Amino acid sequence: MAAGCFTLLLLTRRFEPHKSCAVQAKQKREALFPLELATKALSVKLQAAEASVDADRVHILNAIVGAEPDAEPPAEHDQYARMNAMLAGRFAAGMLRVVVARGKPLDPFLAAIKASRATSLVLDLSKMIKFTGPQLKLLTAALPVEVEELDLQLAGSKAASEDALITELVKRMVGFPNLRWFDFDCFTPKHAPLLMKVKQLELIPAAVWPSGKARLAALAGRTGLKRIDLSGMSADQASLAAEALEASSASLTELIVINSPGCMKAIGEAAMTALSRGSLSNLVALKCDDFVISKETTSLDWSGSKNQSGGLATAQLLACAVKRHTSLTSLTYAAAPRKRSLNPDFGTRCGCFLTVDLD
Repeated sequence: MAAGCFTLLLLTRRFEPHKSCAVQAKQKREALFPLELATKALSVKLQAAEASVDADRVHILNAIVGAEPDAEPPAEHDQYARMNAMLAGRFAAGMLRVVVARGKPLDPFLAAIKASRATSLVLDLSKMIKFTGPQLKLLTAALPVEVEELDLQLAGSKAASEDALITELVKRMVGFPNLRWFDFDCFTPKHAPLLMKVKQLELIPAAVWPSGKARLAALAGRTGLKRIDLSGMSADQASLAAEALEASSASLTELIVINSPGCMKAIGEAAMTALSRGSLSNLVALKCDDFVISKETTSLDWSGSKNQSGGLATAQLLACAVKRHTSLTSLTYAAAPRKRSLNPDFGTRCGCFLTVDLD
C-alpha cells in the first residue's frame, strides 16, 4: 500500500438500491400505465377479488378482518373499507405525476388520497410544468390530516413559483397533530416560524435556516432528529454543532457536513463518543464536501481529494456512517505525512479491520 494512506475494511450487510434510483425506475414504469385502468383501480374492492386458489382468498380476507384462517369471510367489514381506501390512496399518490403529465383531471386521484388516511406520503411532482397553482391548492386540501411523514417535491413545476399557495400548504401541514417528517423542496426562511411550532419534527431543513447560527438555534434543545445538516458552520460554532449531533445520536439516520472545516474535528469526536455509547446505530447516510455515502456505496477512494480539511476526524465520521448499514467494504484515505495515528481502539469501536501506513 502506498505511503500516507490507510485502508479501512468493514464487515457489512447489503441493502436495497438507493432511494433516488428506485424512484426513477418506479416513475419510468408508471409512465406507461394505462390511465383507464388506473382510474378503475381506485374503486377496486379486496372482498370482491378472486384468487387462483380459493383457500388463499379466504385466508387473506380473514387475516384482514382478524378472523380464524378457515372461517367464512364476511361479505362486508370495516377493515375491508379501511384497506381498500389505503390501497387506493397509495395507488393514486403513485399515479399523480402521470395524471398531471397527461393533462387529465386530478379529482378522483386527490379524493382517493384524502380518503386514504395515509400516515406516510411521497409525492414527486418536480419538473412538472403542467402542475399549476390551482392544482396545488387542490392538493393542499386533499392531504390527509393523519399524515405523519410527507416527502413533497415541487421544484421546477409552475406551482413552485406560487409563494402564497406554498405558504398555505406549509400552514396546513404544520397543523397536522402527528407530523414528524416534512421534506419539501420549496421551503424558504420565511417558513421558519411555522416549522418551529412542530416540536416533534425530525429534521431541521437547511433551506429554512440557511445560516449556521440560525440553524444551530433551531437545533438547540431538539432530540430525536433523523436528519441533521451541519453545513456552513464556523470554527466558533464547533461545540454547538457537536452538541446537536450528540443530542440526536440515537435517532440520527442522515448527517450532512459540507463547508464546515473548522467543525470537523469536534463533530468527529462527538460521533466517536456517541458510537462508544452504542449510539449512531441508525446512521445510514453521510454527505461531506467530497463524497456521499449511502446504502448502496461499495467503495470510496478519498486519496485524491482536493479538500481533506477534516483530516482524520472525517475518517472517524466515515467509520461511524458505514458501521452497520451500508455496503461499503473499502475506504482509501490519504493522511498527511507524520500525522499521528488514530485512537488505538478506533478499529474496535467501529467494528472494522484497520491498517495504517504513515510516513
